[in-house]
Amino acid sequence: MKKQVQVMSDTCSSLSVAEGKDIGVVINPLYVKLGESMLQDTVEITNEEFYKRIKSEQLVPSTSQPNIDLVSKNYQQHKDKIILNITPSAGLSGTNNGANLAINGQENVHVYDSRTIAAAQRYLVLKAKKLSNEGKGLEEILKELEISKNNTRAFMIPIDYDFLRRGGRLSKSAALLLGLLRIKPILTLSEDRNSVDRYSFSITMKKAIQTCTKAMRKDKVDESYKVYIMHADNISIAKEAEEILLEELGVLDIEVLTLPPVLGCHAGPGTLVIQYIKK
Repeated sequence: MKKQVQVMSDTCSSLSVAEGKDIGVVINPLYVKLGESMLQDTVEITNEEFYKRIKSEQLVPSTSQPNIDLVSKNYQQHKDKIILNITPSAGLSGTNNGANLAINGQENVHVYDSRTIAAAQRYLVLKAKKLSNEGKGLEEILKELEISKNNTRAFMIPIDYDFLRRGGRLSKSAALLLGLLRIKPILTLSEDRNSVDRYSFSITMKKAIQTCTKAMRKDKVDESYKVYIMHADNISIAKEAEEILLEELGVLDIEVLTLPPVLGCHAGPGTLVIQYIKK
Protein backbone atom coordinates (compact mmCIF):
# COMPACT_ATOMS: atom_id res chain seq x y z
CA MET A 1 0.00 0.00 0.00
CA LYS A 2 1.34 3.43 -1.01
CA LYS A 3 2.25 5.63 1.96
CA GLN A 4 0.50 8.98 2.21
CA VAL A 5 2.63 12.08 1.59
CA GLN A 6 2.46 14.58 4.45
CA VAL A 7 3.22 18.06 3.13
CA MET A 8 5.17 20.43 5.37
CA SER A 9 6.57 23.92 4.92
CA ASP A 10 7.28 27.14 6.84
CA THR A 11 6.01 30.69 7.11
CA CYS A 12 8.33 31.89 4.32
CA SER A 13 5.61 30.37 2.12
CA SER A 14 3.15 33.10 3.15
CA LEU A 15 1.02 30.40 4.75
CA SER A 16 0.33 30.87 8.45
CA VAL A 17 0.43 28.04 10.98
CA ALA A 18 -3.37 28.31 11.30
CA GLU A 19 -3.91 28.21 7.52
CA GLY A 20 -1.74 25.13 7.29
CA LYS A 21 -3.66 23.39 10.06
CA ASP A 22 -6.94 24.07 8.27
CA ILE A 23 -5.79 22.25 5.13
CA GLY A 24 -3.66 19.53 6.72
CA VAL A 25 -0.23 21.05 6.00
CA VAL A 26 2.31 21.37 8.83
CA ILE A 27 3.77 24.90 8.84
CA ASN A 28 6.94 25.50 10.86
CA PRO A 29 7.05 29.14 12.02
CA LEU A 30 10.15 31.27 11.61
CA TYR A 31 10.93 33.86 14.29
CA VAL A 32 10.69 37.63 14.10
CA LYS A 33 12.74 39.78 16.48
CA LEU A 34 11.06 43.07 17.35
CA GLY A 35 12.96 45.09 19.92
CA GLU A 36 13.70 42.65 22.74
CA SER A 37 10.92 40.23 21.75
CA MET A 38 11.46 37.05 19.73
CA LEU A 39 8.07 36.10 18.28
CA GLN A 40 6.82 33.12 16.29
CA ASP A 41 5.79 34.36 12.87
CA THR A 42 1.97 34.34 12.38
CA VAL A 43 1.53 32.69 15.81
CA GLU A 44 2.59 35.35 18.30
CA ILE A 45 2.27 38.33 15.98
CA THR A 46 -0.19 39.15 13.20
CA ASN A 47 0.43 41.03 9.97
CA GLU A 48 -1.44 44.06 11.30
CA GLU A 49 0.48 44.15 14.60
CA PHE A 50 3.82 43.77 12.84
CA TYR A 51 3.40 46.65 10.40
CA LYS A 52 1.88 48.89 13.06
CA ARG A 53 4.86 48.35 15.38
CA ILE A 54 7.65 48.80 12.84
CA LYS A 55 6.07 52.07 11.71
CA SER A 56 5.16 53.55 15.09
CA GLU A 57 8.24 52.37 16.99
CA GLN A 58 10.77 52.78 14.15
CA LEU A 59 11.98 49.24 14.79
CA VAL A 60 14.52 47.36 12.69
CA PRO A 61 13.26 43.76 12.84
CA SER A 62 15.24 40.63 12.07
CA THR A 63 14.39 36.99 11.51
CA SER A 64 15.66 33.52 12.36
CA GLN A 65 14.81 30.09 11.01
CA PRO A 66 12.34 27.65 12.61
CA ASN A 67 13.43 25.93 15.80
CA ILE A 68 15.19 22.73 14.71
CA ASP A 69 13.84 20.79 17.69
CA LEU A 70 10.29 21.78 16.71
CA VAL A 71 10.86 20.72 13.09
CA SER A 72 12.33 17.41 14.29
CA LYS A 73 9.33 16.89 16.58
CA ASN A 74 6.97 17.51 13.67
CA TYR A 75 8.91 14.96 11.61
CA GLN A 76 8.53 12.41 14.42
CA GLN A 77 4.79 12.99 14.68
CA HIS A 78 4.40 11.87 11.05
CA LYS A 79 6.93 9.03 10.98
CA ASP A 80 4.28 6.68 9.56
CA LYS A 81 4.04 8.82 6.39
CA ILE A 82 6.38 10.15 3.73
CA ILE A 83 7.14 13.76 4.64
CA LEU A 84 7.71 16.35 1.93
CA ASN A 85 9.09 19.56 3.48
CA ILE A 86 9.04 22.40 0.93
CA THR A 87 11.45 25.15 1.97
CA PRO A 88 12.51 28.53 0.56
CA SER A 89 15.62 28.70 -1.60
CA ALA A 90 18.68 27.60 0.37
CA GLY A 91 20.47 30.72 -0.80
CA LEU A 92 17.79 33.03 0.60
CA SER A 93 17.18 31.43 3.99
CA GLY A 94 18.86 29.07 6.44
CA THR A 95 15.48 27.35 6.77
CA ASN A 96 16.43 24.75 4.16
CA ASN A 97 19.60 23.81 6.03
CA GLY A 98 17.71 23.63 9.32
CA ALA A 99 15.08 21.37 7.74
CA ASN A 100 17.84 18.97 6.68
CA LEU A 101 19.57 19.04 10.07
CA ALA A 102 16.28 18.22 11.80
CA ILE A 103 16.00 14.92 9.90
CA ASN A 104 18.53 13.33 12.26
CA GLY A 105 18.54 9.98 10.47
CA GLN A 106 14.79 9.77 9.89
CA GLU A 107 14.46 8.05 6.51
CA ASN A 108 10.91 9.09 5.59
CA VAL A 109 11.72 12.81 5.16
CA HIS A 110 12.36 14.53 1.83
CA VAL A 111 13.41 18.20 1.99
CA TYR A 112 12.58 20.03 -1.24
CA ASP A 113 14.34 23.29 -2.09
CA SER A 114 11.70 25.38 -3.87
CA ARG A 115 14.38 27.73 -5.30
CA THR A 116 11.96 30.54 -4.54
CA ILE A 117 10.16 32.14 -1.59
CA ALA A 118 6.90 33.83 -0.60
CA ALA A 119 3.82 33.27 -2.77
CA ALA A 120 5.56 31.05 -5.35
CA GLN A 121 6.62 28.76 -2.51
CA ARG A 122 3.03 28.92 -1.25
CA TYR A 123 1.79 27.74 -4.64
CA LEU A 124 4.15 24.75 -4.61
CA VAL A 125 2.94 23.80 -1.12
CA LEU A 126 -0.73 23.99 -2.13
CA LYS A 127 -0.05 22.07 -5.34
CA ALA A 128 1.76 19.33 -3.43
CA LYS A 129 -1.11 19.08 -0.95
CA LYS A 130 -3.67 18.80 -3.75
CA LEU A 131 -1.67 16.02 -5.42
CA SER A 132 -1.25 14.23 -2.09
CA ASN A 133 -5.01 14.40 -1.52
CA GLU A 134 -5.45 12.79 -4.94
CA GLY A 135 -3.32 9.86 -3.78
CA LYS A 136 -0.19 10.74 -5.74
CA GLY A 137 3.13 9.37 -4.46
CA LEU A 138 6.28 11.34 -3.71
CA GLU A 139 7.90 10.89 -7.13
CA GLU A 140 4.73 11.91 -8.96
CA ILE A 141 4.39 15.01 -6.79
CA LEU A 142 8.03 16.02 -7.26
CA LYS A 143 7.72 15.67 -11.03
CA GLU A 144 4.75 18.05 -11.05
CA LEU A 145 6.46 20.52 -8.71
CA GLU A 146 9.49 20.71 -11.00
CA ILE A 147 7.31 21.99 -13.86
CA SER A 148 6.12 24.90 -11.74
CA LYS A 149 9.48 25.52 -10.04
CA ASN A 150 11.24 25.88 -13.38
CA ASN A 151 8.71 28.44 -14.62
CA THR A 152 8.46 31.15 -12.00
CA ARG A 153 9.65 34.70 -11.55
CA ALA A 154 9.47 37.40 -8.89
CA PHE A 155 9.74 41.19 -8.84
CA MET A 156 9.96 43.39 -5.75
CA ILE A 157 9.51 47.16 -5.63
CA PRO A 158 10.48 48.62 -2.22
CA ILE A 159 9.47 52.17 -1.32
CA ASP A 160 10.71 52.77 2.24
CA TYR A 161 14.40 53.44 1.63
CA ASP A 162 14.98 54.71 5.16
CA PHE A 163 13.79 51.34 6.52
CA LEU A 164 16.24 49.55 4.21
CA ARG A 165 19.00 51.93 5.35
CA ARG A 166 18.30 51.33 9.04
CA GLY A 167 18.40 47.59 8.42
CA GLY A 168 21.76 47.81 6.66
CA ARG A 169 20.35 46.73 3.29
CA LEU A 170 20.98 50.13 1.70
CA SER A 171 23.74 52.67 2.26
CA LYS A 172 22.87 56.11 3.61
CA SER A 173 23.92 57.80 0.37
CA ALA A 174 21.94 55.35 -1.80
CA ALA A 175 18.83 55.80 0.34
CA LEU A 176 19.17 59.58 0.13
CA LEU A 177 19.69 59.53 -3.64
CA LEU A 178 16.74 57.23 -4.31
CA GLY A 179 14.55 59.39 -2.10
CA LEU A 180 15.59 62.67 -3.71
CA LEU A 181 15.22 61.38 -7.27
CA ARG A 182 12.09 59.42 -6.39
CA ILE A 183 13.44 56.46 -8.34
CA LYS A 184 11.68 53.12 -7.94
CA PRO A 185 14.17 50.23 -7.99
CA ILE A 186 12.83 46.92 -9.30
CA LEU A 187 14.49 43.86 -7.80
CA THR A 188 14.33 40.22 -8.87
CA LEU A 189 15.84 36.89 -7.90
CA SER A 190 19.22 36.09 -9.42
CA GLU A 191 19.47 33.46 -12.14
CA ASP A 192 20.47 30.80 -9.59
CA ARG A 193 17.73 32.12 -7.24
CA ASN A 194 20.14 32.35 -4.34
CA SER A 195 20.16 36.13 -4.02
CA VAL A 196 18.29 39.31 -4.92
CA ASP A 197 19.53 41.35 -7.90
CA ARG A 198 18.62 44.70 -9.43
CA TYR A 199 16.36 44.30 -12.45
CA SER A 200 15.59 47.87 -13.48
CA PHE A 201 14.65 51.39 -12.32
CA SER A 202 11.52 53.46 -12.97
CA ILE A 203 10.55 57.00 -12.11
CA THR A 204 7.02 56.18 -10.90
CA MET A 205 5.33 53.19 -9.31
CA LYS A 206 3.01 52.85 -12.32
CA LYS A 207 5.95 52.66 -14.71
CA ALA A 208 7.66 50.15 -12.40
CA ILE A 209 4.58 47.92 -12.53
CA GLN A 210 4.43 48.31 -16.31
CA THR A 211 8.07 47.21 -16.51
CA CYS A 212 7.01 44.02 -14.72
CA THR A 213 4.11 43.51 -17.14
CA LYS A 214 6.55 43.73 -20.07
CA ALA A 215 8.56 40.89 -18.54
CA MET A 216 5.35 38.93 -18.00
CA ARG A 217 4.34 39.43 -21.62
CA LYS A 218 7.77 38.22 -22.74
CA ASP A 219 7.36 35.14 -20.52
CA LYS A 220 3.92 34.54 -22.10
CA VAL A 221 2.10 34.71 -18.77
CA ASP A 222 -1.57 33.82 -19.20
CA GLU A 223 -4.25 31.82 -17.36
CA SER A 224 -1.90 28.83 -17.24
CA TYR A 225 0.04 30.77 -14.58
CA LYS A 226 -0.88 31.70 -11.04
CA VAL A 227 -0.12 35.37 -10.42
CA TYR A 228 0.39 36.77 -6.93
CA ILE A 229 0.44 40.42 -5.95
CA MET A 230 1.81 40.84 -2.43
CA HIS A 231 2.03 44.03 -0.43
CA ALA A 232 3.57 45.14 2.85
CA ASP A 233 0.55 46.93 4.33
CA ASN A 234 -0.14 48.81 1.09
CA ILE A 235 -3.41 47.45 -0.31
CA SER A 236 -4.04 50.50 -2.51
CA ILE A 237 -0.87 49.97 -4.55
CA ALA A 238 -1.63 46.24 -4.76
CA LYS A 239 -5.06 47.00 -6.22
CA GLU A 240 -3.50 49.46 -8.67
CA ALA A 241 -1.05 46.76 -9.76
CA GLU A 242 -3.91 44.31 -10.25
CA GLU A 243 -5.75 46.80 -12.47
CA ILE A 244 -2.64 47.45 -14.58
CA LEU A 245 -1.91 43.73 -15.02
CA LEU A 246 -5.47 42.97 -16.09
CA GLU A 247 -5.59 45.97 -18.42
CA GLU A 248 -2.29 45.17 -20.14
CA LEU A 249 -2.29 41.37 -20.09
CA GLY A 250 -5.96 40.42 -20.18
CA VAL A 251 -7.55 37.65 -18.12
CA LEU A 252 -5.24 36.34 -15.41
CA ASP A 253 -5.58 34.19 -12.30
CA ILE A 254 -4.52 36.80 -9.71
CA GLU A 255 -4.50 36.59 -5.93
CA VAL A 256 -3.64 39.52 -3.65
CA LEU A 257 -1.89 38.73 -0.36
CA THR A 258 -0.20 40.59 2.48
CA LEU A 259 3.49 39.90 3.04
CA PRO A 260 3.75 38.14 6.43
CA PRO A 261 6.07 39.54 9.13
CA VAL A 262 9.00 37.23 8.29
CA LEU A 263 9.07 38.62 4.73
CA GLY A 264 8.09 42.17 5.63
CA CYS A 265 11.19 42.30 7.85
CA HIS A 266 13.38 42.29 4.75
CA ALA A 267 11.17 44.13 2.26
CA GLY A 268 10.02 47.00 4.44
CA PRO A 269 6.60 48.65 4.74
CA GLY A 270 4.83 49.62 1.53
CA THR A 271 6.74 47.16 -0.67
CA LEU A 272 5.01 45.62 -3.67
CA VAL A 273 5.84 42.11 -4.90
CA ILE A 274 4.65 40.51 -8.14
CA GLN A 275 5.22 36.77 -8.59
CA TYR A 276 4.01 34.30 -11.16
CA ILE A 277 4.37 30.56 -11.45
CA LYS A 278 3.29 27.93 -13.95
CA LYS A 279 0.34 25.87 -12.75
